[in-house]
Amino acid sequence: MGTIFSILLGLIYKNYISDNFDFDTLGALSFGISTISIISIIISFGYKDSLVFFIPKYLALNEPSKLVNHIKSTILINLISLSFILLFIIFANNVFAVKILTYKSFNIYIYHFFLLLFLNSFVAIGVEIVNGYEKINFSIMVEKFLKLPIKVLFAYILINIELKFSGVLWAEILASSFALFLFTYFIFKLFKSNNTLNENLKSHPKLLESEKTYIKNIYLNNILSNTVDYSIILIIIFYTSYKTLGVYTLLNSFSFFITIILLSINSVLKPIISRLFAKNDINTIKKYFSLSSKIIFTFTIPIFLIMYVLIDPITFYFNLNLPGTETLLALLIIGQLINALKGPVFITLRMMGFSEDLKKNHIIIFVINFLLYGIFVSKYGLVGIGIASILSYTFQAFLGSLTLYVRTKIHMFDKGYINHILLSLFLAGIIYYIQTFSKVIDNNYKVILIKFLIIFIFFIINFIYLTKKNSIKIYFNTKKI
Repeated sequence: MGTIFSILLGLIYKNYISDNFDFDTLGALSFGISTISIISIIISFGYKDSLVFFIPKYLALNEPSKLVNHIKSTILINLISLSFILLFIIFANNVFAVKILTYKSFNIYIYHFFLLLFLNSFVAIGVEIVNGYEKINFSIMVEKFLKLPIKVLFAYILINIELKFSGVLWAEILASSFALFLFTYFIFKLFKSNNTLNENLKSHPKLLESEKTYIKNIYLNNILSNTVDYSIILIIIFYTSYKTLGVYTLLNSFSFFITIILLSINSVLKPIISRLFAKNDINTIKKYFSLSSKIIFTFTIPIFLIMYVLIDPITFYFNLNLPGTETLLALLIIGQLINALKGPVFITLRMMGFSEDLKKNHIIIFVINFLLYGIFVSKYGLVGIGIASILSYTFQAFLGSLTLYVRTKIHMFDKGYINHILLSLFLAGIIYYIQTFSKVIDNNYKVILIKFLIIFIFFIINFIYLTKKNSIKIYFNTKKI
């Protein structure tokens, strides 16, 4: 629910930005926020991203001193890194501004971006700590239902009092400040509830070599993973324009609806798999992976079909009249469908400690992605982004699934799941036939209603099949594992 709400509100926000400025500004804002995200990952040196792995592990093994020490180290490293960045900005401001923020004199907003980097880096640490304690509902509430609406509200107010682009940035800053306050308060309550913080402040246990290796590998993995996404943005800017990036940013937000179930499942699975792996309970992990894949399949296919039906209304409503926008949206949602249907492959590998394999995979994916987007964007422009997206996600799904199977023998394709796929293909064929037949019907609204009815029946049949063959109550009873 939180993911759906955040995507919807995010779409409204991005559309509001493009209406009040232009797609160039939306593209430039996307570039700036993406730059902050990747810098935030780099300056954490892997400590932030390993929190969600180590916290459940230390709790399961009853090692609170290690837990507190890891959190302290993460905060200290983040502060030191941010200090160096601030010094660099102060003493090399002209170099930084010319090289990084050249669009529309963005150098005048350099300190706004730094403040946003400072706040978002600590918010990200807060999210990882809370998720590590399996208090996922709180992090969802803050990030999806509080931070995002506050950002949209302040952006609306500040833009309307003529603060223009600085109003957009101040809205981001105020929303992140509020989120940081809430996470800080909640985390201190978590520590106070079990006296962990008070009893272990003076303890400095050393990390095991295996733990150091995990942090190093997960650090490189996250840099490579996010560099893949960031390189796409850079390639789009290099071969096309900020306007194309803005259109891609908006359309890509629509395509994220396809992955809402995958993202939700991943959030739940992260600490569960880490805890089960610490207990060496591989069989239960396999059950979770199999059930997760089936749930993702059951709920994702109808979302994909709805998005496919709404391609024309979406591009018309948002006035996306650039040549190729409809084709790009169709290709993007197909790419995200492939991404979603691979299941929680990479999260499972990460939380089971296969960081070395992930690092190798991400290096290969980075090279393949760079080549795919470089070739297709330079040749086909907007449509090339979509073609590269489909090929990239197909390769990632194959590589990730192969690695997981070789390492753990975990896979999603049992007899029941194959039957589930065959049933879905049969129903999808009926929908495709109706899609083709509906072209002779003059009433567009009647056609859309017929399609939605068929998709609803499609979902109900699949859901009945899922619940008949599997118990999904396991997701509501994780504490008894």
